[in-house]
Amino acid sequence: MPCGEKTSAIDARATGRGRHVDVSMTDSVLAHTYFVMLRLAEHGTAAPRGGDLLSGGVPCYAVYRCADDGHMAVGALEGKFWKLCCATLDRPDWVARQWDPGLRAEMAALFATRPRDAWADAFAAVDCCVTPVLTPVEALVDAQASARGMSFVADGVRQFAPPLRMSEMVFSVARNAPKTGEHSAEILASAGCSEAEIAGWKAGGAIR
Repeated sequence: MPCGEKTSAIDARATGRGRHVDVSMTDSVLAHTYFVMLRLAEHGTAAPRGGDLLSGGVPCYAVYRCADDGHMAVGALEGKFWKLCCATLDRPDWVARQWDPGLRAEMAALFATRPRDAWADAFAAVDCCVTPVLTPVEALVDAQASARGMSFVADGVRQFAPPLRMSEMVFSVARNAPKTGEHSAEILASAGCSEAEIAGWKAGGAIR
């Protein structure tokens, strides 16, 4: 929100009038293309696909294939993370080549020498933004997702908890979603329909 502008909640409390909040997904995606737009403003052209800062244009921020066709994601943009990454790879000589595009091929060759989980174990205790790329199935049982309670089964269906957490509010499923037509008769009766009408509609297949 622009600096100095009140939130709608504060406005409503102060003036008795709320505000309409207009949030577009398209606008939000465009606003997050920060590095792409910086290059466009500076050079007048966009980088080729896979060539900008966050899409593989630099060796310290890219995805690398491993020996078992798994992948490791390297996101060590900050110098301190990059130094730790190079130390874990046993290549301290790479520290000075953080922005050298030619290093991409050398890093790819190194990651291709070991399976993904071997690299994951090597980086597990290192705070340098290098992690395994998980499959959807692996992501569901990942230790972090499990600890946060993000995935659960309700009424036989795999579902996801809200990603937001608030103090003194513990997420739980109060009741399962209704089955198709479970409350049709109840709703129609509350609208003034007779039992005979409802029974006729159900017999004719209009409702369940």
